[in-house]
Amino acid sequence: MSTVDWNADLTWLNPPPHHSFAGSTVQVRTGKETDFWRETFYGFRRDNGHFLHRPVAGDFSAEVTVKGDYRVLYDQAGLMVRLSETHWIKAGIEYTDGLAYFSVVVTNDASDWSLVGIAADPNGVRIRLTR
Repeated sequence: MSTVDWNADLTWLNPPPHHSFAGSTVQVRTGKETDFWRETFYGFRRDNGHFLHRPVAGDFSAEVTVKGDYRVLYDQAGLMVRLSETHWIKAGIEYTDGLAYFSVVVTNDASDWSLVGIAADPNGVRIRLTR
């Protein structure tokens, strides 16, 4: 496992109103009504979610533990692989209808959402995404 130099290695797409780094932890307070979503029957597009990223070539794995104070419908945190505004995958924990779910959105021009209920863990949930 490698360590991340937050200042040198990663860049924000749509920085959140508040964030801080401490060791291997990033804390984020999100903006209101931010998301990544495209072209579905919900009738809206959003590309204003907070995404801390760096370019990667070839195959890789990214692994994080996600722990959140989920309060509002669709609050979420996780990992994202993004080729462009119209082609990306996000996977993480999402708060829907009062419960925590493991949620995946695959976007190839239009977003497609799937989710499965999970047990809440006060220590967070470990997620690995591999390309």
